[in-house]
Amino acid sequence: MKKAFAWLEGNGIAYQLHDYKKSGVAPEKVQAWLAQTPWEELVNTRGTTFRGLPPAKQQGLNAARAAALMVEAPSVI
Repeated sequence: MKKAFAWLEGNGIAYQLHDYKKSGVAPEKVQAWLAQTPWEELVNTRGTTFRGLPPAKQQGLNAARAAALMVEAPSVI
């Protein structure tokens, strides 16, 4: 993240950090992301948070279930 901040500042781009792991993420924001990017690229299925979920939440993911999961457990993003 330090490199990203340095790049933004070096290019004169204003930004505001939103720590979605601490503050959560709005369902509308998740839907906006999904309009641009497949859910498979947004959900970290290799991370410890995802692996710690019950099998029922891990299996059968589609865009709608992935969106709900990202809102419920933002650390899977």
